[in-house]
Amino acid sequence: ELAHIFTESFGSGPLRLSMQRGVGVNMGLVEGVAAAAEWPSQELTPHEASAAMRQLGIAPDLRAILGAGSFWTEASGRAYTAMGSFVRFLIDRDGMETFQEAYGRGDFDGAYGVGVNALITEWEEYVDGIELSERQQEIARYRYDRPSIFGKVCARSLADIRRQAREASNNGALGVADAQYQLLLSHDPFDIRALLEHARVLGRMERHDEALALVEGRPSDQLSRVQESQFLSLEGDLRWLGGDHRGAAEIYGAGLSGGVPLDMERALMIKEVMAARGDERARDYLVEPPGGAEAMFLLNRWIIEQPDDPIVAYLLGRRLWQNRAYRHAIEYLEAAVSNLGGEVLDGEALLMLGQSYYFEERLPESMTIWKRLADSEITRYREAGNEWITRVKWAGRNRD
Repeated sequence: ELAHIFTESFGSGPLRLSMQRGVGVNMGLVEGVAAAAEWPSQELTPHEASAAMRQLGIAPDLRAILGAGSFWTEASGRAYTAMGSFVRFLIDRDGMETFQEAYGRGDFDGAYGVGVNALITEWEEYVDGIELSERQQEIARYRYDRPSIFGKVCARSLADIRRQAREASNNGALGVADAQYQLLLSHDPFDIRALLEHARVLGRMERHDEALALVEGRPSDQLSRVQESQFLSLEGDLRWLGGDHRGAAEIYGAGLSGGVPLDMERALMIKEVMAARGDERARDYLVEPPGGAEAMFLLNRWIIEQPDDPIVAYLLGRRLWQNRAYRHAIEYLEAAVSNLGGEVLDGEALLMLGQSYYFEERLPESMTIWKRLADSEITRYREAGNEWITRVKWAGRNRD
């Protein structure tokens, strides 16, 4: 939103936005410049996500959406991401001043000396040259292969049923949620999201056999790898709750075989290790996590009894970091870093430790962490490292 404020100075028309030949608002550029400015530290940069969408055949045609109304005909996630990548490409290519000149009236010829179609072709060649792993492609498929707001088949009534089911589940009215999900699935028995959410509700109602039957009967041939891993994660939870900790560990491991988002990968890795141990305390904390003071009480007792376990230290450090108790989090995150058995878990521990040092004004130690993360092969941590290096430098100058 701040990006929209900053672009007012070089926008045009009464709204001070990008205009299409002085008539309609060019929403592609308006939202594209905001996405380019945000450039979030995620598993895929907008450039990588655009490359994946093009490889998967689901990328939007920028020539079509760079107009007054065509932007909204594309799925929002795809359109925002691709336009953010395109705008960032233009700014990196010729600088901000040239982009400002093109932004106001959509005059690419005047600013760049070539038409927008030629610039889009250059951008396409650039992102097509980005090498992606199979994992990154699967994450892109899961996140972006969805219909536009005007192309969704779901009727308003079904959307309302889904909303009521979720609200009931969040409020603990599990019987109501169960009934609403049954109604939703009566309209579409292969609604993947509803199947998964319904199974979770049944598990919370301790109807584990019913939940397990629903999960095991999933239409695997219709699932992406990420969706399959979501079901496997839930199946592992149900088996662990049912006392089969070894079977649960195998299921969690199977969920790691495909490309999954980092948060899911971290959860599956920790659950796999803890389920293999048969640790009931870990099951109670990880499968049906308590909140607030109860969580801190359980973690505190756990670390006292197992002071040398890096996973327990990681979980306690993470809980303290989430509660902004950075000074206390540092001790446990330091104990966890480099002892967790994988780059994904170590990367997350480093990210939390770097932020904890920063907010405790231990800038040199924070900078050491960010430089280490900037060399990571994982996009999220590499991008976070580079972003925080800039932030620590800025904080150091202002403190001096």
